[in-house]
Amino acid sequence: MIQLHSKIIASALITATLIPTIALAEEVRPMRAARATFCSTLDQQATRLAALVDGRARETRESIDKRVAAIEERRDARILERTETITARMERIGARATTSEEKAAFEAFKTSVSTALGERDRQVTAALEKFRTDAQALIGGREATVAAARATLKSSLDTALTKARTDCAANVRPDTIRDTFRASVLSAQETFKSAVTEKRDMRAELEALRKTRDASVRAAGETFKTSFDTALKTLRATVSR
Repeated sequence: MIQLHSKIIASALITATLIPTIALAEEVRPMRAARATFCSTLDQQATRLAALVDGRARETRESIDKRVAAIEERRDARILERTETITARMERIGARATTSEEKAAFEAFKTSVSTALGERDRQVTAALEKFRTDAQALIGGREATVAAARATLKSSLDTALTKARTDCAANVRPDTIRDTFRASVLSAQETFKSAVTEKRDMRAELEALRKTRDASVRAAGETFKTSFDTALKTLRATVSR
């Protein structure tokens, strides 16, 4: 009987010793699997994050370029329309000149108008060049800000990836690796957003440049109109006789 009890006690002790070991093994296996799953995707994470940084750089530049191009396209269309209107009007006036004196007066009129047009074009070109220069300076400042923020973002993401790889190699708990990595990535993204928020929307600044440019163009147009009307008045005085 004593021998039987001894065997039972020994069996119980062995079982009690093995149960924690088995439980620990059951816990470690899924941890290892989870760690292996997350750690095996780090290269993919690195590729995705690199694409994110590059994509934001392209998006920023393309957005700015489109805004400037749209402004210049509208401006060019208006200038072309006005020039065509002036040309058509001069042709109608020239058709009325029949005598030698009227034709000579019309040639003088054309010369005066051409001179006025040349001056208008010079002033308009100067206004457009100033707009482009100022817009490019604005864009350059924006790009410098974004480039610095992008470099900081890339450095922070690289640090997060390096930390995750180190933790994977050190068999750190998978949820700890994942949570630390995600927190680092989110922090890096928020820092990037905060850095570029002030320079994100340049529409107001571009609009101010556009208004300054348009004011100069209008002034050039008004000066031309005055010269045109004066030349036309002189021509009509000759043609009406």
